[in-house]
Amino acid sequence: MRRSIGARIVTWASTAVLSVVILLPLYWIVLSSILPRELIFQFPIQYIPRQPTFNNYIMLFKSLNMPKLFTNSVITTVLGVSFGVLFSVMGGYAFSRIKFRGSNLVMGLLMLSTILPATAVLVPLFQLFRSLRIIDNVWGLTLLYINGPIPFGTWVMYGFFNQIPVSLEESAEMEGAGFVRTMFSIIAPVLKPAIATLVICDFVGAFNEFMVPLIFAANKATTLPVGFVELSASSMFATPWDTMSALGTLLLVPFVIIVIAFENRITQGLVAGSIKG
Repeated sequence: MRRSIGARIVTWASTAVLSVVILLPLYWIVLSSILPRELIFQFPIQYIPRQPTFNNYIMLFKSLNMPKLFTNSVITTVLGVSFGVLFSVMGGYAFSRIKFRGSNLVMGLLMLSTILPATAVLVPLFQLFRSLRIIDNVWGLTLLYINGPIPFGTWVMYGFFNQIPVSLEESAEMEGAGFVRTMFSIIAPVLKPAIATLVICDFVGAFNEFMVPLIFAANKATTLPVGFVELSASSMFATPWDTMSALGTLLLVPFVIIVIAFENRITQGLVAGSIKG
């Protein structure tokens, strides 16, 4: 009994400390977004604002073309995640169900591409995109967003497809179901947790992507994360922490909504991926 109580105390204490470490920076960003600039670094720190203001958000929309940045972020993220997940599912199914000579080598090369640093391929990609004249183009940027998560997503879906018995597809085929009907009626429901997890992870990565739009977009195709650079460049003598905090708070909103709405899906997908059938 004593060990049980001690273990619970350690667990709750560790959870509390970890929660503070994770949530305090987020709270500080939100707090800074509703404080006047001169009060952000005032000591003692105002953890509960006495003079909250939304002027920082007003200044943010005056400093940046927020509708353009938001539209570009939505287009690149939605299309990138949709097609990225689709191609990942197709690739995972192909590697799991279709055995061909060299399939293990191809999968190994695909996984090898995930450990390459992004900076190693930026120069050739930039030269390729420049030759195709799709630099600073939303659709060109979307191609990068689609391509980025495919190797890891294919590997994840490959593991999930390996857990699904082939007998399910064979039974459906014997009952007269075609490939498309089998995929949508039998396989897709089983894969819902995995697909939901992949969609959420890809969304977080795409919506939060900074380096790719910073390099491949100059003006027309810039996204919300690049707004931090534009805000910093707009202030010559001081870093505009107030408007940058407002932008950071706005970027947090989609992630908070998704985590709250799909918490169970995320948990189911992670747990299902760790259990071999």
